[in-house]
Amino acid sequence: MRKKISIIVLAMAAIGAFIFLAHDNSSAREAFRALVMPWRRSYWDRLDVAAKAQAEGQIRLAVVQTVTAIGALCALIYTARTYRLSRRGQVTDRFNKALERLDSDEIYVRIGGILALGEVMDDHPERSLNAFEVLSTFLYSRTSTSQPAALATFPKRPESDTQLALKTLTAPLRRRPADQSVNLKDLYLVGADLRGADLRNVRMQRSNLQDADLESADLRDATLHRTDFRRSTMSSAKLKGAELYGADFRDSWLSKADFRGASLQGVQFDGATLDWADFRGSYHLSSEKLMQARSLQGVKLDRHLADALGIG
Repeated sequence: MRKKISIIVLAMAAIGAFIFLAHDNSSAREAFRALVMPWRRSYWDRLDVAAKAQAEGQIRLAVVQTVTAIGALCALIYTARTYRLSRRGQVTDRFNKALERLDSDEIYVRIGGILALGEVMDDHPERSLNAFEVLSTFLYSRTSTSQPAALATFPKRPESDTQLALKTLTAPLRRRPADQSVNLKDLYLVGADLRGADLRNVRMQRSNLQDADLESADLRDATLHRTDFRRSTMSSAKLKGAELYGADFRDSWLSKADFRGASLQGVQFDGATLDWADFRGSYHLSSEKLMQARSLQGVKLDRHLADALGIG
């Protein structure tokens, strides 16, 4: 930072001197040229005492004004730097207090910590990545399926703090980094409320979302290998370009869902409602899979599938 300030000050001084020397209509400038340029010394020698005194006074005034301007610039730069450091310290303090709350045994304190992290993400996008990592870790600590013995202790619906952490991570208007995807793989999210969630590029392999509500959720380009969506509500969900290898949609409500360009190898639609769903351009979809669905009213299919199912 000091190096930058020095460069700016020197640049301003050089520019000021150049402008001062380049101007042709001032006797003071002519006198200054004569003082600093030996080959113009004759001009100075021809001046009388009064002219020399006047020129020296104008030169001193110009120097004072230049120094004052440089001092003001330095003060402004220092003030801006102090403000940035103070702001950074305040953000760090807010972040640390939120972390302390997440570790509390009281659920209302944890909820306060999650809300505080959400505010940090909104107010200071440069800290969003850190907040996302913290909230993802918090979710894993409470809903990970990596320990099968713990599954019996999970509630039928996410607890309030878990649900709020999900909402914070997937809020559509949340300014998360463009290249930051949400990692929700191997989680127990039965009954979760993810209506309208921003789950673009999400990694949700092997997670359990039975009975979850994902109405109008945005799952474009998501990785959903072997994800369990049984009995979930996914009306108007966007699954364009998603990787759905082995995903289970049995008995789910998928009306108006968008599966265009999705990979559907091994997907199960037994008992699912697929009214007005769009499967055009999807991969690894067979008429046999679709025949297991409960309803196909208005479904949009590529021509070969429509013909196989007798859909006009």
